[in-house]
Amino acid sequence: MTGLNSITSAPEVVSWAEAVEQDNAPHIQEDADGTRTETAITEVDGVRYKIVTKFKVINKRVPHVVAARKQWVKFGSCKGEPPGPQVATTYVAEEVEMQFTRNRAGEQILDVQEDKQTAKTTSREHCRHCKGNDHWSTHCPYKVMYQLDEENDANQDADSSRNPLGRQDGRQIDRNRDENTCRVTNLPQEMNEDELRDVFGRIGRVIRIFIARDKITGLPKGFAFVTFESRDDAARAIAELNDIRMYHMVLKVEWTRPST
Repeated sequence: MTGLNSITSAPEVVSWAEAVEQDNAPHIQEDADGTRTETAITEVDGVRYKIVTKFKVINKRVPHVVAARKQWVKFGSCKGEPPGPQVATTYVAEEVEMQFTRNRAGEQILDVQEDKQTAKTTSREHCRHCKGNDHWSTHCPYKVMYQLDEENDANQDADSSRNPLGRQDGRQIDRNRDENTCRVTNLPQEMNEDELRDVFGRIGRVIRIFIARDKITGLPKGFAFVTFESRDDAARAIAELNDIRMYHMVLKVEWTRPST
């Protein structure tokens, strides 16, 4: 009787369709760490596929504000999506575009181009006025001054040829203005004309300040020219302001190179 009861208690299969449906029913297995493994069998175009999905439910305590924000109704491209980030519409972090150079020849070409650019900016640029190697003669801040000096020299030669005594009229422009100019190098990029005028204005009257800047970026190149009204003030500026610390740099103040 016991064996007969065990046989009659087994589930009865009415049809083969029910048997196939029972075989295709999802089977869920839970591990000790809480990970659930769901196994399902599906059939597409007569081909049966076995789908295994592993997931783990984690309960996390969050502030009430965060929990309320997750209940907000999504809109736009996320309209109708469930709470949480979606791969199709949400990016957790910013996209960073990177370009990897795996060709050694390409790296050598870039190095050669950089060397050519450096040589172009360091060796070819030369000013015939102030003898600087960081700008052309057409962009010299003291171009007008040197042109006036050349005109005055020509006028003096003409006057001396007409007047043996070498007398001059009162219209001669001071050609020694460049002798009152200081060249400031190692200049911090944070300094502007006003700050430079405040520093050098404590020594004497400053009549002109020029900070050389890059044509493309507009950033200072690291040097400037400061012209005083008198040469004595320029000499004092060189003596007192040379090697002083400004921001994170140490200024170098010296006489500008004379024109020849």
